[in-house]
Amino acid sequence: MIGCMTNNGVEYITKIEHFKNLVPEEVYDVLKDFLRNEEHQHQDKINDLESELSDLQDNYDLLDIGYDELQERCEESDKSYEELEEKTSKLQAFYNYMKDLYGTGLEVANWHLNGDLEPFDNLFESAEDSE
Repeated sequence: MIGCMTNNGVEYITKIEHFKNLVPEEVYDVLKDFLRNEEHQHQDKINDLESELSDLQDNYDLLDIGYDELQERCEESDKSYEELEEKTSKLQAFYNYMKDLYGTGLEVANWHLNGDLEPFDNLFESAEDSE
């Protein structure tokens, strides 16, 4: 098929065979070869673009799979974070309770397994220093 234009600017498409009787045979053959080469070049470009599109689709599929996995991991992380937050809250409450006993004069018996009394403050300070 060939795109053509009339003298008054009207565009139309026609088959190459319509030119066979209008132009010399050599011109017709050159035109036919040219169009055949153009068709092959365009087909090569189309093939390249189809291949590129296929590659992009494959990459998209991989990303889509990766997204689902990432979404699942995020949900697991959120759950783990909530569990850690709960445990941290309990530990903070325990620490605050023990800290409130600090400086009250409380004594602990048998801390060193020798039966002696020891100020609670020493036990508390020792625990804080062992972090």
